[in-house]
Amino acid sequence: MEIPNCSAEQPIDAFCATENSLFTGACCNTLTRVTEGTNGLEEVAKCKLPGHAYSLSGNDEKMFALCHTGQVVQLKSEDLTKTGEWKCAYDPTCMAWSSVSNQLWIGDKKGKVHVHDTETFAEVMLFEKHRADGKISCCAVSADGTKVATGDSLRNAYVHDAASRETVGHYAHHTAGLVCLSLSADGSHLASVGSDMSFGLADLATKKTTKVANPHAMKVPTHCAILHDGRIATSGYDCAVRVWRTNVE
Repeated sequence: MEIPNCSAEQPIDAFCATENSLFTGACCNTLTRVTEGTNGLEEVAKCKLPGHAYSLSGNDEKMFALCHTGQVVQLKSEDLTKTGEWKCAYDPTCMAWSSVSNQLWIGDKKGKVHVHDTETFAEVMLFEKHRADGKISCCAVSADGTKVATGDSLRNAYVHDAASRETVGHYAHHTAGLVCLSLSADGSHLASVGSDMSFGLADLATKKTTKVANPHAMKVPTHCAILHDGRIATSGYDCAVRVWRTNVE
């Protein structure tokens, strides 16, 4: 199936899948909500953003878009009506929203993670355990909203309890910078892909990790996602999507 109104001239820079919809952000400064209908994927809502969105996070009620202009836009997921807009006072790189704490976790180019209240956009915490000489390259949130993960360009990943904002795990099993993170729906496992051309899986309860080298034929993997049945999907510069079944032992 193809996403409607997407072309090589207007590639997708970000997407977010919720229980009922898929949200896509294109370089033409548009945000689109699509659902699966009888004729495939159908566009049901669209809006203009102040810049192209390179990070999306939300659910079927709220959606947040981080734009290249440094602005964060909050919208109603159903019809993409804008309900809030803020400007970051730093250079943002990625974002994750927790439905449990109703807070935004936004990484920056100096290795810091800013936690904002979404009612006022006031900064309630600054996380500085990532090294300052590397940027925050990826963020992820579990589907239940209980865990948030942040990764940097120097291979470190931290997992946080969204409600208390306490760090519950630190992982550095990659040998190069992290490209993408994914948390399982219940926040029990963390998947990762790195520029060391590998993908990894960490068990947050046991702290054990495993790693698979060269999952995409010596090409850098670009995305990963833990599926509902525990398998891991990865994509890479070999233009392939591969699905893996692996355990942490």
